[in-house]
Amino acid sequence: MNETLFFWDFPGGTAGLCAAGALLLILCIISAWTTRRPVALPVRILMVLIRLAAFGLLLYCLCSPRLETKRRIRESSRYRLAVVVDESGSMRKPGFWKRSRLQDAEQYIAENLNPKGRFDVEQFRFSDSFHPLAQAAEPGTRTDFFGTLVSQIPELESRGFNGVFWLTDGIDTAGRVEAETAFSALAGSQMRHFFIPMTAPLEAPPSLALKKIEAPAQAYLNTEIPVTLLVRRVNISKKRNARLVLTRNNIRLGEFPIEPGTGVQTIQQRVVVRNIGTDRFTAELFLDGKRVETQSWTVAAVTHKSTRRILVYNGALEYGNRFLRNIFLNDPSVKLDIVFALGVIQGRQAGEPVRLDDRLSLEKYDVVLLFNLNRKQITPEMERVLRSYAEDGGGLIFITGNPMVAAEFANSPLEKLLPVTFSEKYNEQKRYDARTAGIVRLITSGRRRPTDFDYPLQRNSQMRYKEHPLRDFVLTQTGQASPIFRQRLADGSFTFIIPRFEDFAPVSKAKPAANVLARFRDDAGTDHILMAYQNFGQGRSMILATDPLWRWRLKTASNDPSFELFWKNLFSWLALGRSCDAEWQIPNRIMEAGDEAEFLFRPGSMLTQPAALDFRMKAENGAETVLVPSMEKKRMRFAVPLKEAGNYTLTALYDGKPVAAVDFTVAGRSGKRDEDSALEPDLALLERFASLSNVRLLSGTEAPDWDREFPAEHLELLEETTLPLWNSRWIYLAVAALILLEYLIRRVFGKLV
Repeated sequence: MNETLFFWDFPGGTAGLCAAGALLLILCIISAWTTRRPVALPVRILMVLIRLAAFGLLLYCLCSPRLETKRRIRESSRYRLAVVVDESGSMRKPGFWKRSRLQDAEQYIAENLNPKGRFDVEQFRFSDSFHPLAQAAEPGTRTDFFGTLVSQIPELESRGFNGVFWLTDGIDTAGRVEAETAFSALAGSQMRHFFIPMTAPLEAPPSLALKKIEAPAQAYLNTEIPVTLLVRRVNISKKRNARLVLTRNNIRLGEFPIEPGTGVQTIQQRVVVRNIGTDRFTAELFLDGKRVETQSWTVAAVTHKSTRRILVYNGALEYGNRFLRNIFLNDPSVKLDIVFALGVIQGRQAGEPVRLDDRLSLEKYDVVLLFNLNRKQITPEMERVLRSYAEDGGGLIFITGNPMVAAEFANSPLEKLLPVTFSEKYNEQKRYDARTAGIVRLITSGRRRPTDFDYPLQRNSQMRYKEHPLRDFVLTQTGQASPIFRQRLADGSFTFIIPRFEDFAPVSKAKPAANVLARFRDDAGTDHILMAYQNFGQGRSMILATDPLWRWRLKTASNDPSFELFWKNLFSWLALGRSCDAEWQIPNRIMEAGDEAEFLFRPGSMLTQPAALDFRMKAENGAETVLVPSMEKKRMRFAVPLKEAGNYTLTALYDGKPVAAVDFTVAGRSGKRDEDSALEPDLALLERFASLSNVRLLSGTEAPDWDREFPAEHLELLEETTLPLWNSRWIYLAVAALILLEYLIRRVFGKLV
């Protein structure tokens, strides 16, 4: 429906316009009858009409006449959907109706995932790799389920998909990415996700296998380290005696029962490195009293550096500095330098600030803490230096509880160092509100404050935060396993440290490689990431999206060491990567025969004499291989083909003496074994995914509720066009012509005043 209306605006409305017109008429008449010499009446009338026409056109322009056309357009919302099918070897197993699971998936798609009208559907396949349906590919023997989630969710979002249907047996046999990382990728997604497990009611012989071992290659002497073991279990009944035994140097540390069922069980244990040199740990799996698998690894003990140095670089005055300084005031093993960015402290002598644009200035620090910095205080050169610092093994932590400050770093080079991304929409709105408030204040009061038109980023007092009660961190599984949140009690047991905060800065989402340590759910039910980290080069980067937690210290008893212990654990954990002088880095404790492994070695202080280094790989049968590295910055890279199954040891020797060693296991091609044995999906994991607000779990016979999941909203768009009627060149030409005509008449018939 089209509707065209005429509009005009004039001060005082119609009455004002009539008054202005009458005034113009009177003035034109008076001016025409006020003459220096007699003029004929027709000429006087003509002069009145000409002047009235000229001024009338100007008055017409002042009214801003315009035609506004409104056209209503009715459109239905459209959705773009992706259907992703697992085509790995296990999907060739029998499914519901004596067909393969892949055939069941194709049948499900044909019957339930073919909506018409407002949906655009595209199909994809994955196993080892991800590709469109139209692109032919050989079916893989392994299922990279978690890796596909992490890598493809951002890609599908960037392509404008609104929902994704995942048809899979739910088992990840690649072991490239952890379930927690996949969970974080799903939690940060803006799309709707639907998981349809392709189950098969078949029997398989019970089996156990160690899928992955996570443990640091080095640790401080007499300190606890987390060990995580992933056990693949298939058809383990309650009558079966299944267990895992963990030993250190042939001394039993613990025995863990294996839960009945099919899927992956995570076993976490904390152990202590007791001996100078290396400790050998062994994990053994037993089924009905028979040992079915044994895996060993070593952890090298390193001594603490005499002094660890921490740099706190501030962008604003903050009470948290005083609390941090008090923590390490009487600790000779830690030297804490607190400096301020230029321009923060005025009229005070704060000492010579450390130049973060100088790479050498950071070499001596184990951890750099960026505290309350706004975007203008980080120069491009500082970002380059911080990136190099982290790549070479430094620990970097960014702390802010100010949402506007955090939003300033959206799409910045510094954001690329951090494990999360920020949203700039919040910042734009707040910037607009701040500037608007300043303009309104200036108009109403006639007075301007220095910050009325300046976006206040530096001082928290300018942000006018609303007071909130202290809220608790909610630790993720990764956070519960981290030494950062562990506190040893007097009886030798452990408890969790739960920090409390007031302000927080919402982040957009965690990056695929990030490990989320703590979350928080607000009153609206929205999950926020409070603390996360990622490995960056040889170092680590971390985000603490809260205030510096000093209010938590004020609310705890004076004899409660939780606050101090949290910060000490945090700095020790971040500094560990730089404090170890020599270090091996391997992709996994368990690898498969036939692959090519990539090993990295950081020589530390021995880099000055790399010729004295020698590298060996020794098999359990005594065979030894000399490895030749390629140099890459401050680390050495090895590309080693893994030909035979067995246990191996990597050793680095300096002047013939071992300085670092790490053990790993090469298993036979487990892809076929895992794919054959993984007959039932890990429904517990998929149900955990479904706990997210944007994820649903459907059965293999349940069709999506399209109207509920993707509402058929009819969008009624109002298209408005405005045609101004006053800014035409012909109006101005007419005014000019009337003025010229009046001039000619006045020249011919006599001058009129």
